[in-house]
Amino acid sequence: MNRSFADLRIAASAVLFASVGVAADAAPPGIPAVAWAEVRMLAGGLVLALAIGPRGLAGAARGRAPWRLALAALAMALFQWTFFVAVERAGAVDAALFSTACAPLAARLVERHGAGWPRTAGASALLAAACALSPSGGLAPCLLAGAWYAAYTVLAASDHGLAATCAALLGSGVALMPSSLASPPAALLSATGIAAAAYIAVAGTALAYWLYATGLRQVAPARALSIQLLQPLATMALAAGFAGAAIDARGALVAFLCVASPAALFIPPRGVNP
Repeated sequence: MNRSFADLRIAASAVLFASVGVAADAAPPGIPAVAWAEVRMLAGGLVLALAIGPRGLAGAARGRAPWRLALAALAMALFQWTFFVAVERAGAVDAALFSTACAPLAARLVERHGAGWPRTAGASALLAAACALSPSGGLAPCLLAGAWYAAYTVLAASDHGLAATCAALLGSGVALMPSSLASPPAALLSATGIAAAAYIAVAGTALAYWLYATGLRQVAPARALSIQLLQPLATMALAAGFAGAAIDARGALVAFLCVASPAALFIPPRGVNP
């Protein structure tokens, strides 16, 4: 796979990831974040496992430290949970905007290299300005989701394996099962709830993570997260087209700042590769 094709896979995964929050928003009310997280991780992980096959899944454990797989599963679980909490409190658009804007900054801090402190400070200031201007409450889970997404991306990139991604999905799904089964929501069993859950599991999770994990074989974590800037823009387009959401001038400015923040980190000087 050449780098351009890998970039396209990451971009396609961003569009599919963008549709998850919109699909959850369109489902009947009363479905808690932990239930959506469980649907995405366990059901999506099972679909991905069927595509990989038992031999591929067995390969996830060979040659990899168990603690790394466990950390990836934990990061995945916390990301999914906090992301759907963010959708509940701030809406699908802001959840995508702020989590995607925060993730590259968090990845740079985790990797401890790259942009340098001046650009890191500039990116942080732009993100802080977006938070201050946003009329939405509940931005804390948006930022937490981005941080956990960055942690998972760094761990997944070091494993270079689709099977490891599937193992992280299934492991985190099992970890959250006690919480999600404590009070199963009836709304999830409605026709609209089942349709949304099926879409999220198959397209928004299994296919999206297949594209993302295979793309990460040729794309560095920081570059992958910068390509994921397509996600909030696609979320805004989907929300406007399918959910009738209106983006006013203030919302457009917040979106611009959220995109500009990671751009300050990952658009390199001329002649320098990211």
